[in-house]
Amino acid sequence: MRRPLEYEKKIWRQGKAVAGADEVGRGALAGPIVAAAVIFSSEISKSKTAWIKQVKDSKKLTAKLREQLYKKIIQSCVWATASVSNNEIDKHGIQPANILVINKAVEKLKRHLDYLLVDYVASFKSSYQHKCIAKGDQKVFSIAC
Repeated sequence: MRRPLEYEKKIWRQGKAVAGADEVGRGALAGPIVAAAVIFSSEISKSKTAWIKQVKDSKKLTAKLREQLYKKIIQSCVWATASVSNNEIDKHGIQPANILVINKAVEKLKRHLDYLLVDYVASFKSSYQHKCIAKGDQKVFSIAC
């Protein structure tokens, strides 16, 4: 079983701000792809709120719990979203469009960032130091958020 904030705590201990990012829509037959990125303060690790332990891959949540967690998440972090259209996907290809949308979301964050955790994307490139984690939306709190 995963410990909440395990990945983030390792990075916070180095004095770095960390964001988590993931996309949705990549498997759809027609665009767009949407990505979200979040940055939580290290203070959240001191929080005793139960909702933190409920966060996991959104596909494994009920619609009701997903909505409840969404409200808690956006009140607790700096967040941004971005999308790329079906035309951009056709122009660049699905893999480059996936990388593009994640980077667009990260660039829209209104807070300093040192490190990025991303749900696994092959050949991912970013101007930030980053780590792609297989099944990251199941293992990493900020990616799941």
